[in-house]
Amino acid sequence: MARKITDKQRKFARLAVELGNKTEAYIQAYDVVADSKRGTAARDARRLSESPNVRLEMVRLRELLQKRHNVNVDSLTDELNDAQQLAMNELMPSAAIQATMGKAKLHGLLIDKQELQSPQGVHFSMVLDKKKEIIDVTPKEIEDNGAEQTEVD
Repeated sequence: MARKITDKQRKFARLAVELGNKTEAYIQAYDVVADSKRGTAARDARRLSESPNVRLEMVRLRELLQKRHNVNVDSLTDELNDAQQLAMNELMPSAAIQATMGKAKLHGLLIDKQELQSPQGVHFSMVLDKKKEIIDVTPKEIEDNGAEQTEVD
């Protein structure tokens, strides 16, 4: 027996898959007014996305999208392997290195690290991990804590 899903639920599922943002999908699918609280929309979006019918529709749409584009980690890894081999054959080591780094990023083996220098001469590092968490340390916080250098694990 097929499960029932409303037109708005179907629109929400489609937008959630397309946008990758359930809150924004909820706002668009349910015509949430601009002065509404975003937290309420986020709560309602989470609740709706956990509904069995909507969750199944989202899974179906993701699978359809993936099949349409025929893209997955394995196919991307194969393409990077081919690019790396071509670069090696053409004696282009920097292109081969880029392909290797692309594979490492794809498989979550690398994190991005950025070093920044403040105008006041205070040096600190910002690390973006897989979750894209950003740790901000202001020169004032460093001064208040009496620390000259802050390390982030």
